[in-house]
This record gives sequence, C-alpha cells and structure tokens, in this order.
Amino acid sequence: MNRHPQGARLGEQVQAALLYEPALAMRGDSLPNRPLPKLSPGDGELLALLNFIFQYRRPPWLPPFLFLEQSFRAEGIPGNDLELMGLCQRAVGPGNFGVKPHPRNGDDLPQRLGLSRRVELRVPWELFLLNEGPDRCCLVTVCSNGALSGRLCLGLDGNTVLLYKLYTGKVLWKENHTLARFLEAYRRQFAGGNTYVPQTSYQAASILKFLGGQYGG
Repeated sequence: MNRHPQGARLGEQVQAALLYEPALAMRGDSLPNRPLPKLSPGDGELLALLNFIFQYRRPPWLPPFLFLEQSFRAEGIPGNDLELMGLCQRAVGPGNFGVKPHPRNGDDLPQRLGLSRRVELRVPWELFLLNEGPDRCCLVTVCSNGALSGRLCLGLDGNTVLLYKLYTGKVLWKENHTLARFLEAYRRQFAGGNTYVPQTSYQAASILKFLGGQYGG
C-alpha cells in the first residue's frame, strides 16, 4: 500500500489497527489498537476452510529440527544464514535437520548444498501449526515472522530457537531501532518458556543439542 499512488488516500481511511497483541505495537502513530482473538485449532469450520484454500496436505517428512528460511537472497541481502543452517545441521545431525524454503527465494539452495532433504511444506507455517500442533518439530530461524506468529496468533509455545543475534546481514532488525525494540519486547514479554535466543554460536549449538536430548535427562 505504501508504494501505490493511492496509498496515502487509503491510509487516511484507516480508523484502527487490529492486532493479536496490541501491547507489542510500536508504530508511533495515533491509531488505536484493537485486540484480535487468537485463532483456535479447535475451530473445525475455519480449519476446513483454510485447508481447502491452501490445499493443505500433511508433509510426508519433517525433521525434528526445522529451519524457517527467510527471503534474504530474494531481496539481495548478503548474510550468513546458510552458515547458520550448517551450524544447526552439525549440532543435531543431518538426519534430524531440514529447511522449509521461502517461496520468494525459489532456488532450493539449502537442499542443493546438502543442508536439507526436500521439505514438502509450501503452506503458511501458521496453517501447519493449526493442523499439527507445536510439538511436531523444534523451530529454528533467524527472525522469521512465522516463528513469532505461532505464539502471538495461536497462543502456542513450541520449542523455538531465534538466531537473529548471530546473523551478520544488514537486515531490518539491525538497522531499524523500532524492530529491534519489537524483538526484544517479544523475547521478554511474550516468548514463553520454550523460546531461546542464543548470544553465541557455541550457545546455539548447545541449546540445539539440549533440545535434541543429547545431554540426557
């Protein structure tokens, strides 16, 4: 909308913002924030409709650790996301790790580099969670919205490892103070007990090994 010639006129008609967690809003404008009810996996009618729209099929294979890829390559942003995938794969073992490709990248590069088997999951991550729940796999990502929306939109608390502290690319969260504050507020107030934000590569590998049961217990 921001790029459309009529975007400003449309913006003038907006009366409120509908948000799952209004307390996380950091726009800085005068629009009131209105709460949205969280989506419920128990809403069978809604789930059937969404499954029909997206032609949902249960993926034939998912690893215990699934990395949500982001569109950095599609946007021409150089960074170390592939290196972070390699770190994760080494920590948990190749057979336990896979990458959900981002549709805008369109190159299946992690698969071609041997970082992942083919993951047949092209629907929104939130729809997968509505169907399968949060415990099918541990989620790993740099800072994908999908990793946050399971908590914010659905109220779920599955194991999630956010690697944005380790990412070297000049993405928005590093350059935009507002988004940096958003991620920190999410981590402190909403993330739940099963979200991890490692500060170092060693810590990331240790967390993944712990979640994979390598340390016993």
